[in-house]
Amino acid sequence: MAEIPGMRHLAGKIDKAQAALKAELPRALLRAGHVVAGQAQRNVSGPRPGHLGVVTNRLRSSISAVKIAPLSVKVGTNVVYAAIHEFGGEILPKRSAFLRFKTSDGEWHAVRRVDMPARPYMRPALDKKRAEVIAIVRAVYAGPLQIGGVSG
Repeated sequence: MAEIPGMRHLAGKIDKAQAALKAELPRALLRAGHVVAGQAQRNVSGPRPGHLGVVTNRLRSSISAVKIAPLSVKVGTNVVYAAIHEFGGEILPKRSAFLRFKTSDGEWHAVRRVDMPARPYMRPALDKKRAEVIAIVRAVYAGPLQIGGVSG
């Protein structure tokens, strides 16, 4: 079998590139997740009615980016009421005929249901930061894949 000149050198560079990608890509994905989480936190903070209008800071402070597998990052929250704000929906009483709540004007209300409008904060965060997320991931590939002056 004939040996192609420079093939061992190229194979060595490919092995180094693979090792570099394996090490850096998970960190880059987590960094990208933090970018999206930060934007989601800012989105929650906007004024009503389009945003949530922060009252307790619980939802905003719970939004995070977490590595759940070597190449998988979850951006989200564990706050129970987060989904109703993101997607909207109907809230019904569970243990009585009425929902009872106090509004910011100090008045108490009793209603049979509440139709909560969607006030998304997670999806717009990804939409707004998509280009930055892509740039973070591309930067990881740009360095290790430069082989002989050609980048992938």
